[in-house]
Amino acid sequence: MPYLYTNPVRHLSGDYLVTPSLIKSLTNWVNDPANATEDDIENVKQDSVLLFPKNVAILADEESASTTENFIMNAKQSKKVKILGTPTYGCIDYLSVIEFDLNCDKYILYMPTVRLERAEGFPIDNIGIQPDIYMDKYVKDWILYAKDYLENK
Repeated sequence: MPYLYTNPVRHLSGDYLVTPSLIKSLTNWVNDPANATEDDIENVKQDSVLLFPKNVAILADEESASTTENFIMNAKQSKKVKILGTPTYGCIDYLSVIEFDLNCDKYILYMPTVRLERAEGFPIDNIGIQPDIYMDKYVKDWILYAKDYLENK
């Protein structure tokens, strides 16, 4: 992220489904004093903006999911970055999946315990993150296309 940074990056917190299972699985996290405060919005600011690279292209497609989508959401906030490709997979609104034992040999329940604040007004699940520059099926060499885009910008 230091190479992409141009301005503070906004991170939104999430809503937690508080259950005994979640409490048990997050006990260490909750007991750490460094995690005691939580704001709805956190602005992460770095000390400086690196001169290089001047422009960054990030390639994304329907295989880009979850943590990759989180990276793309953060990177898109930089003035240096353009996302090229097709919409991402779309699975970032609900996270921190916990396994719940149903005492049944055939079934295990996996349930997310966090819903990101952004999910209500700007959902990504089942939609994906839209690229800044859409590359349709006629773009055969994405790397060459991105290179040409950056060189002619």
